[in-house]
Amino acid sequence: MKKYTYLILATLFISIMGSDIYAQSIRKEHKVSMSSGTINVFDIDDIVIEGYDGTEVIVSTLVAMDRDNQRAKGLKLLNSRGLDDNTGFGISVEQDGTNLNIMQISRTCSCKEVTIKVPNGINVSVSHDNYDAKD
Repeated sequence: MKKYTYLILATLFISIMGSDIYAQSIRKEHKVSMSSGTINVFDIDDIVIEGYDGTEVIVSTLVAMDRDNQRAKGLKLLNSRGLDDNTGFGISVEQDGTNLNIMQISRTCSCKEVTIKVPNGINVSVSHDNYDAKD
């Protein structure tokens, strides 16, 4: 009986240590001043949109902390649409007149859940054409 108890405990310990529970992560955010217009959100898999009293659109997420990889310095993510990762976590945020376009630029976004805080009174449009999204 002890043998099975140790086996179960060892399996449980390995599964917990290998999961994201103990992964170190930091919150990254990207801010854009905006007092009127429309925010267009395209193809972001895991998204939360919150309204608040403020004047900036804040796009934020938790990102796993990576150790400095000297070989990766200077590299940037390529995208078939020509979008840049100007947030540092796989999201493109571009202003187009009075509109703000927010788009995930890679299937393998380095973020878990993207939170967009929107100033009250600004219109938001969400479009998603990918089958991988959660409800």
